[in-house]
Amino acid sequence: MSGTPRSDEPKDAAPDLTGAWAFFQVLRARARVARVGRVTTVTTSAARVDVWPGDSPATLSVRWRVLDLEIDSGSRLARAEVPREALEGIDPLDRVARLEPGPTLVLPRAAAVVGATLADPHQDPLPRRPDDPRVRDPDQDGEPGLTVRVHGVLSGELYVVQRAWTALRSTSLAPDLIEGHVDWSVEQATLGASRRLLLHAPDTEPLTDDGASWFAAARVDGGASDAEIARRARALDA
Repeated sequence: MSGTPRSDEPKDAAPDLTGAWAFFQVLRARARVARVGRVTTVTTSAARVDVWPGDSPATLSVRWRVLDLEIDSGSRLARAEVPREALEGIDPLDRVARLEPGPTLVLPRAAAVVGATLADPHQDPLPRRPDDPRVRDPDQDGEPGLTVRVHGVLSGELYVVQRAWTALRSTSLAPDLIEGHVDWSVEQATLGASRRLLLHAPDTEPLTDDGASWFAAARVDGGASDAEIARRARALDA
């Protein structure tokens, strides 16, 4: 589990990354909000990531499970969060990572759809109506799609379907700590809301330059609880 290179290994050999990791991700975007103007939104998430050997020496199998997620709107109007019970209803995302010279860890672009089942998760249009048969209720709260709670001047609930993709590349790779850059994008369809004013979501543009969106991961004991892993992940935001 230590991943410390042996003396006879090449200097650019990748450390052993198999095991459990506490993963923290920061995604920044620029948004235009009515009556406010342009603001920077920051989405932070903590996840448990399990890694095991892939089908070839240069690949790794990765299972990604989000434990908590918050969205800061960049203004006093609203802060959003996805309830824990909703996250528990989302299936883990399985990915294949590859190791490149450097060494560098690369997770190629992968998409995840929440709140609907699509035949082609990458290309099919998102449902726009709550009665679309593809819509699901992952949090089982009786509302269509994923429920997002909004707090602040505009408080209430949003019911959405979301498709997001990320692509990650490490900038620092050590046996117990990985840091890197995130390319990403998100598409969202609002199916309903508890307040009419919440129906008009602002247009957003992902920020990926100059380390605006980044990740960090620290090795943890495989038997650690979700709460412990989430705390360890959040501590990486330093």
